[in-house]
Amino acid sequence: CAAVLDRSVATPPFTIQDSISVDNGNGYSQICSGNDCGKFFRKCNNFEVAKVKVCGVNAKVTAYPMSKCNSWKSESVGTCDTSVSADSCQEFDMKTNVGTAAQTFTVTRCSCQPGFELDDKNRAKFVPGEGCPK
Repeated sequence: CAAVLDRSVATPPFTIQDSISVDNGNGYSQICSGNDCGKFFRKCNNFEVAKVKVCGVNAKVTAYPMSKCNSWKSESVGTCDTSVSADSCQEFDMKTNVGTAAQTFTVTRCSCQPGFELDDKNRAKFVPGEGCPK
């Protein structure tokens, strides 16, 4: 009998350098670091974010100005570049650059981790932060 990976309970392998912080006008506050970021992984997270900062090279945040992660407009934050320092950070100010705070956001990994990313049968190759190819 082959083992089956239950993706709903799998812990995504972020590193201790990975962290996500948000600022809604009172300065940045870290919402997760390391594997704790798994609680935001692969789902539409419904709370307002004016600014977002992603540290590390394994996580990407996609912020949406509309509810339900409606993708008519989105901004992605996260270096996803393993050639830079693992403790580097990237920031994005939704209010300044988009005109409004994000209402929702998603968190994905920058590198392919089969069993942890949502697989997309129609994707020909891995796109950083978007999942593994089939």
